Amino acid sequence: MIPDNDIFDSRVTLTLLLVLHGERTDPLSKEWALGVLKNDGARNTSEAQAAIAKRVLRLARRFE
Repeated sequence: MIPDNDIFDSRVTLTLLLVLHGERTDPLSKEWALGVLKNDGARNTSEAQAAIAKRVLRLARRFE
């Protein structure tokens, strides 16, 4: 069984990608995505890109 925190983290990552790729355009989703990236330590665009890459890699490793 997959731990609940792994499922939550995976859902956050996938939702973040949907927002960033324009699939979820409502202001609340955009604000949420910015909050997630700030919580990940991103202070600018390049740090946000690095934070997203780390999340995607962590998610991909779960399926190896």
